[in-house]
Amino acid sequence: MQRFDAQMPQMSRSGGFTLIELLVALMILALSMGVVATTLMRGSTSFEVRAASADIADFLRAARLDAMSNGQRTVVDFDSEQRGFARTGDIQLALPHGVEAAFGSASAAGKGRIVFFQNGTSTGGRIELYNSARRACVNVDWLTGSVTREEACS
Repeated sequence: MQRFDAQMPQMSRSGGFTLIELLVALMILALSMGVVATTLMRGSTSFEVRAASADIADFLRAARLDAMSNGQRTVVDFDSEQRGFARTGDIQLALPHGVEAAFGSASAAGKGRIVFFQNGTSTGGRIELYNSARRACVNVDWLTGSVTREEACS
């Protein structure tokens, strides 16, 4: 049987990194990724238009559902001066800063109205959202009252 001596060779420290060095490197990497992600999200103006179109579509769908469930028509008004939408019952939605909107079937300049009826139909309309980087549309079909979004308006 072979016996091990206490005189085994010592390992040298020059072959790798210490745990502290690895943690510092990972912390620097995490901080830099956080800064880059934040900068990209703030600079991403197309994200603002996409989020606004989703919010407006949800707002209009809720108005349609409200009309159908209550058995009374629900009116959604758009005012470009106030930069927002108002629904019967004083429920309001404001446009985010940096996003502009145009109402496709406005009867008066800067103002528009979509009426949802008890049976789910509507007067219809088209809301075009835009900024310097992106354009999106929210369409309300007059016959079915369905609300759809387009990422790139045609």
